[in-house]
Formats: sequence, C-alpha cells, structure tokens
Amino acid sequence: MDKLTALSGDRIERVAFGSEQLGGYDWGTIDLESIEEAADFAVNNGCYLFDTADCYGKGESERRLGKALNGSRSNAFITTKFGVRFDEHGSVFYDNSPDYCERALDSSLERLNTDYLDLYLVHWPDRRTSLNRLFEKLESCREDGRIRYYGVSNFSLEKIDDLTGHWPGFKFFSMGFSFLNCKEKLRINEICIDKGLVFLAYGVLAQGLLSGKYSEKTNFDTGDRRSRGTSENFKGQKYLENLKLVYKLRELALEHPPWSVAQLAIKFVLEELPQSCSVVGVKGRKQFTENIEPSTCPIGSDLLEKVRCISQLSHVASV
Repeated sequence: MDKLTALSGDRIERVAFGSEQLGGYDWGTIDLESIEEAADFAVNNGCYLFDTADCYGKGESERRLGKALNGSRSNAFITTKFGVRFDEHGSVFYDNSPDYCERALDSSLERLNTDYLDLYLVHWPDRRTSLNRLFEKLESCREDGRIRYYGVSNFSLEKIDDLTGHWPGFKFFSMGFSFLNCKEKLRINEICIDKGLVFLAYGVLAQGLLSGKYSEKTNFDTGDRRSRGTSENFKGQKYLENLKLVYKLRELALEHPPWSVAQLAIKFVLEELPQSCSVVGVKGRKQFTENIEPSTCPIGSDLLEKVRCISQLSHVASV
C-alpha cells in the first residue's frame, strides 16, 4: 500500500479504514460481524490508519474498533474525533470547550481500550470556543502522552490558513472531498505545503454514490441517512445529475479493466491531493480489499486525465 511520510518519521497509509458503519446506526441494514472481521483483517494486512468518532453510534464505533484492534494496538494509527454532543432529547449540538475536550478524550480512550490516540480531531467548530484556547488544551494532552497529534475537521480553509501561534502537535485538517466535490483542490494543496499539514479527505465515495451500484430506481430504507433530504448527493435533481457523472465514470471503468468506479474515484483523490489520506467506509473484508488497491496501483496519465475531465462536469452541474 502507498504510504505517506509526513510526521517526523511516521509512515501512514493513504487509504484509511472508515469506521462510522461500526456504530451500527444510520446506514441501513449492515452486518457488524463482517465489519469487525474486516477491521481485524485490515490491521493484520498492512492497513493501520483507522478513522472513527465518539458520536458514531454514540460510542459504539469506538468500542467495537477497540475490540477489533485488541492485541494489535501497536500496528494501528487510530484517529477519533470529539465535539459532537447530544442533548436529553437526542438533538445534536457542538462543544469544543477545553473542559469537554478533557472528558471526551478520557471516554474515547476507555472505549478504544488504549492509553493514547495517534490523532485527535475537533469534529466541528462550535463557533464559541477560541481555537487558540482549545489548541492550548490539546497541546497539554499531547505533552502528557494521551495524544500524539491533533487537528480540525470541517473548519473553513480560511480559519486554518489564518491560524497563528506555535502548535507542534497540529498536523492534520479534514473535510469532505471527492470526484463530485473537488473545487478546493488548489487551496487544500497550498495549505498542506505552506503549513506542513496532512489533509484527511472524507466522503471520498460520496456516501456510496461513487461505488457505482446505485440508480434512479434505488430506494433506501428509513434507517439509512440517504433516504432523507439532508443527504445532498442523494437529493432530487442533484442526485440525478450526480448519477449522470457516475454513469460516465462507469463507462470509463469498463473500458479500462480491472478498474472499478470506486477505485477510480479513490485514485482521483489520491492523485489530486498528494499530501493526503482518504477515509473510505468499510462494510466487509472484500470491500476493504478492493478499496485499498488504488493506493498501490499506478494509473496511466491518459486515464487519469479522462477522469479529471468527467469530474470537471460536476462543477457545471452544481452551479
């Protein structure tokens, strides 16, 4: 697997095992045993970058990932996130306060059955907490050995670009990026170079849309977030426009075996963002194996350019 050298000697895989589905919530019917088996297979076969969050299944994803990694902690680079909370009615709100950071960190460590995290991300900005104040807290957590690196997720690129101060542990930033959503490529690459950061891309397969297995006739059950209007890529006319691009990518994959639609979509992100890792959700061992292949398989310049040309059409569709 292609590895990224960016962190004072650490070499991390460029395709991360996305563990949100391990939470067992909001993705329709899933086989948790198959995902746990895939996680166990992944850590024993070269993939040691795992991405989760304390809100995925309200802690269940962390707990199950910790169980799957039992005995293999030294082979795993564990990323989790904090800042998403639930009130007594189940509604979501964001809290980046240093006090909550402290409590959330200890809870995640307990669920993951580890005494340190490789990467701790602020999941969403709460628009109240000073980032400098929060980073002071995260630096103290790094100094006491509970985290090795920290970063931010879903913060504006302007906020990251304008961040001042000396923060030795700040090494990552994350946001959605895919074949269907790549307008910020230049800015992301500039920040990676200027600030020496690694970009963690999520939504690389656009919640499964870029797997190539869905059509206009696809229906999702009510327990699947893609059945609701909040899933932008699967919503009304936008969904139909997205499918047109996916069908073009499918034709390209058929012309260039053994590439699949998903593999081309993943490879596109890895090529467009050289200082990045891609988080890809996993539901089983076979899916995991297929989705990590783009990190090692070379892609011809002609094929890559054809993928880029199709992706450019998504800019027109979204205007």
